[in-house]
Amino acid sequence: MNDVRAVVFHRGVAQPYAPGFQQAGIAGRRPDGWAFASFPSLAESREVAREDKESDIFEVELSEGGHFRVLNARATDRLPDQGFYAILDSIVVGMTAELVSLAAATGYQMGYKGMWALGVSIRGPVQGLPSHSHVMNVAGLATAFGGDQFTEFAEAPTSELAGAPGDIGFRLVGRFLRSVNLDRSPPLRDLLGLSRT
Repeated sequence: MNDVRAVVFHRGVAQPYAPGFQQAGIAGRRPDGWAFASFPSLAESREVAREDKESDIFEVELSEGGHFRVLNARATDRLPDQGFYAILDSIVVGMTAELVSLAAATGYQMGYKGMWALGVSIRGPVQGLPSHSHVMNVAGLATAFGGDQFTEFAEAPTSELAGAPGDIGFRLVGRFLRSVNLDRSPPLRDLLGLSRT
């Protein structure tokens, strides 16, 4: 368990958003592994207590069979200054980068050199929402998200996750970024570790 905790919490990834890995400090046992969550109720029973705020929900679940599940309930949020909801693109991209980093670090820590199957999913009422970057005027021409959800998968061995994490991350979220006209956004490319071209 200490090896797993070290991998989850000590990767040195800067986190410009919340919730994220730094908030998942409460450990809980699962029938086939462990969970690290932002709330005791989530870590212990995979349930959210009534007083838990949805936008603060974060969980990392690791099974003994090698499966990861990362849940961040804050892909969208109401922007207090604007009065409407937006997709928090920096969280979507940042969590994807951290997922790739976590898988690579776990593979090396545990001596696993095989293939990983990674996925990203945005669910909920997202159709027609603008991206946060567009609302804050840090990106170009705004394009609202056109689907009711987004799901993408990619496979790669541990060596590729470690050697080209930005490329793997972009395979996971590139279609989403293109759909909201953010695939060339310098801050988001930086989060993935890609060049700004």
